[in-house]
Amino acid sequence: MTTRRGRAIGIGILALAAALALPTGATAQAPGFQPPKVYAQPSDSRAEFHDGNVTTCAALTGVPDDDIQVGGQGDAGAQDQYVVGTTSGGKYVNVAITPAGTAAGVVVDAVVVKGGDGYNVYRAPYVPPTLPPDQNYQSPLTNGGNVPDISHWFVCYHLEEQPGTNEHAVLSKVVIPPPGVPVEDLPTTYTVTVSCTGFPPFDVTFNSGGGAAIAGQEKLDLIPDGTVCTVAEQNTDTFPDGSTVTYIPASAATTGVVKGDDPLVAVVVNNYSKIDVEKTSLNVTKVVDATGTTVPAGFTVGITCEDDHGDPTGEINGQVTPQVVDVAAGGTVQVSDIAVGSTCAVQEDNASLPAGWTVAYTVGDGQPSAQYPEFELDEDATVTITNTFSPAPSVSPTGPTLANTGDQVGRVLWWAIGLVLAGVVLLGVAARRRTRSAER
Repeated sequence: MTTRRGRAIGIGILALAAALALPTGATAQAPGFQPPKVYAQPSDSRAEFHDGNVTTCAALTGVPDDDIQVGGQGDAGAQDQYVVGTTSGGKYVNVAITPAGTAAGVVVDAVVVKGGDGYNVYRAPYVPPTLPPDQNYQSPLTNGGNVPDISHWFVCYHLEEQPGTNEHAVLSKVVIPPPGVPVEDLPTTYTVTVSCTGFPPFDVTFNSGGGAAIAGQEKLDLIPDGTVCTVAEQNTDTFPDGSTVTYIPASAATTGVVKGDDPLVAVVVNNYSKIDVEKTSLNVTKVVDATGTTVPAGFTVGITCEDDHGDPTGEINGQVTPQVVDVAAGGTVQVSDIAVGSTCAVQEDNASLPAGWTVAYTVGDGQPSAQYPEFELDEDATVTITNTFSPAPSVSPTGPTLANTGDQVGRVLWWAIGLVLAGVVLLGVAARRRTRSAER
């Protein structure tokens, strides 16, 4: 038979066992360390913020299918006969409608600015003519709170009024930029030959940013509705290797399209997303400042780089980032073949460091920071990760010598012993009460 004394002792033992099972300063096992994510955050209350990349008006929601697209890469401006876009400081875009655009009834549906790992979309009422320049459109912020350089930008617009006695027909061009600085120069102008049944062929000229033609468009206006026309890009053999030319609709380059079926006769798309771009490298160097302790054999570091289109770039020992690597004290890891203009992030797994260690990051000649860096890489650069060991100050013991006040295991044991003693005291009190009751 189990007595009350036995039950009390049993309770004390269970309390001790439970106390010994309590954690002694270790946290729950975290998932495996992952490389840092290159990410963006909202920068402008006027804009719709998006992660990732976009290169065409057709990929946007809420934009007409027949929108005309004109835009540029980096800090380059661009214009067609209806819309002009300029940049400021490589970070801001301003857009204006030309007098010809006003006469043609230009309606701007969206202005897109891409930089870092995100893009902003601006719509009415924050587009011209309601909001004239300077609008200072910008990209989303980096995780460090900085406005990144522009990767690319473009304007989406359509025409609501057609000038002239004939319905105005439009042949337009879309230029999809490369994911970095191209090794081969891109064309500064484009020529498309239009051949319509019963009429001599004629050329239509576009600027580097595409959009509506800057010359030859008026000849298309003179072609009667119902005429079948084909279009053909010229000098494609001079374009960089890896580029492609496509037509919307595809029949525009083969059997032809009928003028008058749609104001937008055809779109010629030049895609440079797969051409070679300039490359650079990144060195990640480990510096350790420690005395009076054992230096870990290696430090775990995550490295991530993304090009202007948000695709992985950069290789470590033949493997593309993101990667997790070990860097020895005083050692360096090199990331090669990074597209110039890419965004990179470097982070150490400081959760695996013993107590007393701190981490600081320095990009190039910049100032050290405890926040892991996300930065744009325009040339060879070095990120220095400095680990400093600072021993914890000694604390005078305030309890029994069995356990130091800084010893969590000791504190847990004392709590457990206290619980057991409390149970014994309670048991003794209960026994004395029973004895007195019996004597009465």
